[in-house]
Amino acid sequence: GQQKGGRQLKKKKSSGPNGDATTSSLLPATTFWLKRDKIKLKKGATGNVHLMLLPLRLKGHSCLVFIRDEEANAETCFEVQVSVELPAATETVKFSHQMRQTVLKDITVGTKNASIDKCRSHIMELMGQTAGKEWYKQVSEQHKIDYKVQYLTEHCVGPKEISVHGQPDRKGSKASQQGNQGGQGQPAINKLPLEIRPKGPGKYESRVILRSAFDVRVMDVECTITSLGTRAELIFTCSARQSITQEIPIINYSEQPWSIHADLQGQHFTGSKDLVVPPNTDAGPGRASYNLTFSPNWMCSVEGDLILRNATIGDTYQYKLQGVGEEPVAEDHIVIDCKARWRTKQAISVRNVLKGKAITYRVECDMQGVSGSEELTVEADSEAEYELSVMMPRGGNFTGSITFLSPTQEYIWYTFEVNAENPPAEKTVALRAKARTAVAADITIVNPLDTVITFDVIMQGEGLLGAPSVALQPQESAVYELIYSPLVGGKMIGGLIFVNDEIGEFWYELELESEEPDPIPVPGIKAELGKTSKTRLSIENPCGFDIEGELVVDNETNYSVTIPDNPYEDNVLLIPAYETAEFDIHYAPSSMGEVER
Repeated sequence: GQQKGGRQLKKKKSSGPNGDATTSSLLPATTFWLKRDKIKLKKGATGNVHLMLLPLRLKGHSCLVFIRDEEANAETCFEVQVSVELPAATETVKFSHQMRQTVLKDITVGTKNASIDKCRSHIMELMGQTAGKEWYKQVSEQHKIDYKVQYLTEHCVGPKEISVHGQPDRKGSKASQQGNQGGQGQPAINKLPLEIRPKGPGKYESRVILRSAFDVRVMDVECTITSLGTRAELIFTCSARQSITQEIPIINYSEQPWSIHADLQGQHFTGSKDLVVPPNTDAGPGRASYNLTFSPNWMCSVEGDLILRNATIGDTYQYKLQGVGEEPVAEDHIVIDCKARWRTKQAISVRNVLKGKAITYRVECDMQGVSGSEELTVEADSEAEYELSVMMPRGGNFTGSITFLSPTQEYIWYTFEVNAENPPAEKTVALRAKARTAVAADITIVNPLDTVITFDVIMQGEGLLGAPSVALQPQESAVYELIYSPLVGGKMIGGLIFVNDEIGEFWYELELESEEPDPIPVPGIKAELGKTSKTRLSIENPCGFDIEGELVVDNETNYSVTIPDNPYEDNVLLIPAYETAEFDIHYAPSSMGEVER
């Protein structure tokens, strides 16, 4: 059958805690799509239709998928209903604090939703490259997003609404900059102030849900409350050559400023040596944060210690540090647009990951059709361009990576995406035949390699017959026979495609034209006036499916038809696949000596 696609069904507006969440007009109206809108099935076979779903709206979704066969006039419909739940945690915030009646923590809420960024390739596929890029541009240009905040535990509270600003005021004045950073007693922009109300030392886990008309975010908060004088442990996990910073909040309820001195030990850990915490005022307790940063140069597992000494009151805050450097993330994602079997050049800027000395990388790529130099030398503390040569054997969308490996086994890598257009047709072949007859065309193909290769053959068009594959010996040429045997009249454009992983793809455009079939002559029928005579005729079904046809007579005065052993309505003839059916013509003359047609 032929699948025509899905269409959205209107649903009632949801109620409950979700409210007006994800109702923004910016969100794509389309939720479902199909990668392929056609499926070929042999008689008695089954197949799969891959329906893609990208729910960006927090509500139920449904669609209808129609499978149609135009020739057989058959249709099947599937209804798909999807219940959309809250997303998995989009962010996890962990921090430790000594025992207090109330622990305050400002959580940064970024302007970008990481979960939506991860869907970039699917959104491009759903909306198309141009519309998808325009959509991401509109999303990034949002000046403000208003969120309603829900706290799922009693010991974690905060404001019920916050606003996230995409482009804060940057006119350059000191007062404006201080306003963006948040002054004493004023909430900072893009910050969610949390209050943890512990009952004693321990781990307090909370979940915070932020809902807006554009998106939904789920934040898991884990707060470890330690008693005074005990040691806390901080675990840092970060990709190599990246940085992660943990803010260690210090709250001063006294009327004197605190002077904090830091003693930090541990490879790849950095932080300031001194910190001043302002005193308590009418606007609230004085707050300051010690920013501890972990920046691994390469994959590692290290330990360290941090001791914060309060020289004002003689208190000590001790932290056991553990840092894990994971595999590096890709430096960049490169998109290359090209034509299949046409060479395209792409330059990549590669930096030196070893400090203070030149480096010669060994280059590795995991995609066929992409090549370049096996080595690249980059001078100390600089960058060099690597030229990538792209010539895809066939059209389509391909993804891969390229890695630059140093002698010390450190590496830097890039992901890339190749969008290759199909190559132009080798030539156009015109095929013309009357319906229910056949013509043949000979197509010459060549194997230029020194090994045996097999081409997969794809035929596009009605009435085309031929071998599904063809194998060629080394340096051999062969003739592929394509048969055009249409069943009905009409014109269409088709294609004959030869595909091989080593040679690539080449194809021929087919101009298919079918004329109406000639009428089948019936031997003369004779009958005496006042009587009738019967003549039996047969009709063949060359299709792989059953056909029902209605027999129509344009001269009902002299002719009529009957169908032997017919279980259906009058004049409806059933012809099984690849079989022959019979029917009778009855002739009753109304005049003598004249030919009655």
